[in-house]
Amino acid sequence: MRLLPDLGSAREGESGGTRLAFAKALLWAHQPPQWRLQRRVVWRSTARALERDTFGRSVDALAMEIYNSGPFIPQKQLLMRPKEFEVSDAADAAMHVFWRRGYAATSIQDLVVGTGLSRSSLYGTFESKQALYEKALERYAAVTTSNVNLLSGPGSPKDLIRQLLVGVATSELKDPQRRGCLVANAALEVAGHDEAVAKLVTHNLQRLQAAIQALILRGQASGEIASTRDARALSHFIVNTMQGMRVLGKGTQASHRRSCLMGVIDVALDTL
Repeated sequence: MRLLPDLGSAREGESGGTRLAFAKALLWAHQPPQWRLQRRVVWRSTARALERDTFGRSVDALAMEIYNSGPFIPQKQLLMRPKEFEVSDAADAAMHVFWRRGYAATSIQDLVVGTGLSRSSLYGTFESKQALYEKALERYAAVTTSNVNLLSGPGSPKDLIRQLLVGVATSELKDPQRRGCLVANAALEVAGHDEAVAKLVTHNLQRLQAAIQALILRGQASGEIASTRDARALSHFIVNTMQGMRVLGKGTQASHRRSCLMGVIDVALDTL
């Protein structure tokens, strides 16, 4: 699919100045209003790119020059109008960028590349890097929901807790980037000095802890777990074990990682 008409074939006999004006008009017609507000910068960049080209170049090729000459016309969105994207998809993409790099190490340009959106679209939708980070943490709640659903299902309480912990170990062993848990990463890096992030971290951990506590109470009622143990304290212990496994997954030598994590699981289950 061609981005724009072929300028070389459409204006074969015209002068360079006419070609430039024609190309600018075409590109102008395909720009969202929010980019037109930056028209002076855009057209200065456009002129520099187009005036270097020879008469035989197509608008497609010229457009690629413009993409590479400045940040104002992102390649993926030349034909896209404002908000012509799913906010949830953008937040998910940003979540993976923050998850991989951490909050402080993530630049706006990292988010532009990771989401495929322009800076203006990012700021227009999320207002700030901080707000986008909070939205990413909200999206990460889907991971917690998956674990809560597992713990709420049928089966032996101890077996379900083992599945939960083995799932953590498996994700650590299979992740070449060794990202750990986004919530745990946020707790260590940001939550200590940011109240909004602290609330999101607490909400995620409390949801998981409540589901584990309900499962432990179920196990105590059936006699599978000793009723003399404090169910709430045990649930906090399991949450702590999960987060500790994430840290071990990052910090343990690859050759010992599996045995280390599986050993932690065995000890945790023996505690119940």
